[in-house]
Amino acid sequence: MALGYVYFDYKYPQTVLEVLKALLKQYACRLELEELPEELRKLYETCSLSGLSPSSEQLLDCLLAVSEKFSFRAIVLDALDECKKDDLADILKVVRQLSQHSIKVYLTSRPHLSSVSEFFDDKRVAAFSSVIEVLADPTDVKRHLEEKIHPKQRLRAEIIETVAANAKGVYVPQLN
Repeated sequence: MALGYVYFDYKYPQTVLEVLKALLKQYACRLELEELPEELRKLYETCSLSGLSPSSEQLLDCLLAVSEKFSFRAIVLDALDECKKDDLADILKVVRQLSQHSIKVYLTSRPHLSSVSEFFDDKRVAAFSSVIEVLADPTDVKRHLEEKIHPKQRLRAEIIETVAANAKGVYVPQLN
């Protein structure tokens, strides 16, 4: 089994090249040296001799070759909505290609990201995907607010009730 994971953070943007490198490294590290596919060995030698970096196509080819060594393959791309807009389209293209090679792909994103929604609305993707909506429970929101708002705060109860009623599943982890 091979599982690759990438977490997106707007403070540390990642390009499609960095995502592919991270996934390839995670998959390749699960293999013994003699199990590594010839494509990866050749790419390493070529890049070492020339001093050039591999292209996204070369990395994708190697990732697919390495993935064939495993009976179950999956990747998780977490917080995809934090990805830079310029890189998102390229990353979603790679996601589509990976999913077409029997690699299970799990994405997490806030729902406002239209390109991810459009990606899942595509009939070719929708046929084998599902979207699970995760919302904060109003009881959890209240509990969090009760912990964060001082008990002697004037209007505390009204603030907690109003925010919890209007959160509509949105969870704000920090209140100062």
